[in-house]
Amino acid sequence: MQTKSFVAGAGVGADCDLWEESASQAHAARNLGSRPLIVLTAGKPFAFGDPEADKELAAFQDMWFHRLQPELVRLSTRGRQAIVESSSHAIGWEEPDAVVNAVREVATEVRGLRNLDS
Repeated sequence: MQTKSFVAGAGVGADCDLWEESASQAHAARNLGSRPLIVLTAGKPFAFGDPEADKELAAFQDMWFHRLQPELVRLSTRGRQAIVESSSHAIGWEEPDAVVNAVREVATEVRGLRNLDS
């Protein structure tokens, strides 16, 4: 299954272009070195309610969870994947504290790295 066709078929429309642009930027980065990185991943699957569409969605989510998200983690030697069990894909809306905590953790790690350089 092609992610582009799935996203476009899901009626996301213009958001597909943003997703592709974001994926291209991540691919172009190739290597973040030892910069701290936390990849937040939804723990709850989402569904359309249509058995055939839900089957395709489950395959896409499996690829996202087990292949695409870990690829992002590997951009940094200090990357890690954090599963937000109580959230679907809309982590920023459903679990904003998880996002805030991840940002704080990365900021704390960056400050620690700067102190080591001094």
